[in-house]
Amino acid sequence: MPKVEYFLEKLNYTSPTPIQNAFFKVFNNQEKVLVGISKTGTGKTHAYLLPIMELITLKQATCLIIVPTNELVIQISAMVSQLQEILQKDKLESFKFLTVISGLDYEELKKRFSKNKWDLIVSTPSKIKYIIDNSINIKYLQYLVFDEADMMFDEDFLSLIDSILNYLQPKKQILVGATITKEMNSFISSFFGQSKIIDVSKETTLDIEYRLYRFGLSQREEKLLALTKNINPLLALIFVSKTSKAEWLYGYLKEHKINVCFYSSKLSISGRKSLFAEIIRGKYQYIISTDLTARGIDLEVSDVINYDFPANFEYVFHRFGRTGRMLKHGCVHIFASNDSSEQPQINKLKASGLNLVEYKIDGKISKIINKKAPNPELMKEIHKIPKPQKVTPNYKKKNNELIRKAKQQLIKKKAQAAFIKKRKTN
Repeated sequence: MPKVEYFLEKLNYTSPTPIQNAFFKVFNNQEKVLVGISKTGTGKTHAYLLPIMELITLKQATCLIIVPTNELVIQISAMVSQLQEILQKDKLESFKFLTVISGLDYEELKKRFSKNKWDLIVSTPSKIKYIIDNSINIKYLQYLVFDEADMMFDEDFLSLIDSILNYLQPKKQILVGATITKEMNSFISSFFGQSKIIDVSKETTLDIEYRLYRFGLSQREEKLLALTKNINPLLALIFVSKTSKAEWLYGYLKEHKINVCFYSSKLSISGRKSLFAEIIRGKYQYIISTDLTARGIDLEVSDVINYDFPANFEYVFHRFGRTGRMLKHGCVHIFASNDSSEQPQINKLKASGLNLVEYKIDGKISKIINKKAPNPELMKEIHKIPKPQKVTPNYKKKNNELIRKAKQQLIKKKAQAAFIKKRKTN
C-alpha cells in the first residue's frame, strides 16, 4: 500500500519542508498530542495529511480534520481529493471521504452518514457539534486534527471543541498553526493533554520583500490603481478590512479595466467554489477580499497588497503569509498614512523583524533613498576649516582636500583613543 514517499513523489515534492520532515519522523510515535508550529506557506497540511493517508490506505486509521472556516474546508478538501485521484489513477484502493460544510441540512447529513462509515471527514467545529447534537454517529473516528488551531483558541471555538473532545475521545490529536506561541503551551497541555511540540518556525526563512508606501488616506485608491499599472503579478491579493470598501474598490478597478475579481462572504458556498476554480485556472490577475481569505486560500500568490490594516492586528501576518509560500519569492505592498496615525502598526511590524523598505508611487514606483545622517564630529572638524577671503581658481578642489584631511585626522584620533582605552583595560 502507498507510503508517505509515494505521495511525495506523485505530488512532485523534490524534498520535504522542515515541518514535513519533523512530522514524518515522529507521527507514529506514542505521543497522543502532536503540535506543529511553522510559518505560513511551509506545507503544514501535507505534513500531517500524508502520514494519515498512509494509515488510512492501510486501514489502520480513520480521521476527522477540523478547520475554522468554510474556505479552509474547501481548500483541504481539494488537497484530499487530489490524493484520492492519485490513488484512483494508479488503480490502488481508495478511501471514503466526506466534506461537511454549511448548507447541508439534517436530512441530507443523516442520509450521507447512514450509508457509510467515512475514513476521512473535513469540517468546521460548529458543523461537527451539530452532527453530534443530532445523534449522528462519528465515534469511530480515531485521529483528530485541528488545522489553523491558533485561530480556534478563543471562547466560542473552545466551547465547541470541548464538546467534540468529550464525545470522540480520539486516539491521537494533531494541532498545527503558524502563530502558536510558547505562552500557549501550558494551555494546550491542560486543554488537549500532554503534548509534543515541534517548532520549526525559526528553521525556515521566507523569501518575501516588504515595501512600505506612505501617503494621504484620500490618495489610497488612486495609488492602488497606479500600483497595478506598475507591477505585473502572477496573482495579487488585495486585502481591505471592510466589505463595503472592498466592494467599492472592486468596482473602481473594474472601471479602469483591471483584471480583478471580488472574493466575498456574500457569495454562496457553491459560488465560492466556482470562483476559486476560475482563479486556479488563471482567469484573474487580482483578487480583492477581506480577511475571509487571509487563512482560506492556498494559491500561488506573487504579491499581497495591504490596502489598510485589519482591526485585529495579528491578521496582518496571515495576510502577508499568502505570498512566498513553499519558499517561493513574494512581495508585500503595505499602504500607510503619511501622518502618525498608523505609526504604531508600522512599529509593530518592524519589532516583529520585518525589513520594511520605503517606496513611493509617483507615476512610477521608486525606492526612497534615505541619506546617511552627517557625522557630528566630522561636521565639527569641517567647520574649523577657514573660509578663504576670495574665491580663487581650484577653490573647490582645495576645500575638498582639506575636508579629506579632516576626515583622516578624525579617524586617527578615534584609533588612538581606542588604543589607549584598550591599554588601560589590560
